[in-house]
Amino acid sequence: MYPESYVATQDETGMITDLYVVGDSYTVFVNGAPVLVTPVVPDWTAYEVPDPGCSNGFPPCPYTTDPNVAWANPAEWSTGSFSLKTGDVVTIEEDTLPSGYTDGTYAITATTPEPTSIALFGSGLLGLFGTLRRRLSR
Repeated sequence: MYPESYVATQDETGMITDLYVVGDSYTVFVNGAPVLVTPVVPDWTAYEVPDPGCSNGFPPCPYTTDPNVAWANPAEWSTGSFSLKTGDVVTIEEDTLPSGYTDGTYAITATTPEPTSIALFGSGLLGLFGTLRRRLSR
C-alpha cells in the first residue's frame, strides 16, 4: 500500500473507482486530512461463476478496464466522490487489495461545473429571490 498524489488545478469534483479486478478500497486525503473512505466490496473470490459481462475471459471477474462501467455499478466496485479547491493536494492510499494481488488499481477523474450550468443556476436563484421579495413586501 502506497500513497499517490494529485494537485487540483481548479475547483472540481474528484471521483474515484476501483478498476480492473474488484476488491480494492481506498482512503482519499485532501491536504493531509481524510475526506473519503471508499466502501469495502467483495473481491473476485466471492464470485463462483464468472460475470457474463467479463468479455475478455480474464479469470477474476468482475473485470473491466472502463472506469464508467465500474462507476455505474457500486455494488461490485468501490467508488466515491469528493470536492476540491484549486491547489488542493489529493493523496490516495490503498486500504484493501483483491486476494492474490500485491497492488491495487483505480481510476480517478475530476470534473468542473461548466459555466453555463452555473449561470443557469444563478439566474434561477435570482428569480426565486425576486418572487420571495415581492411576496414579502405585500
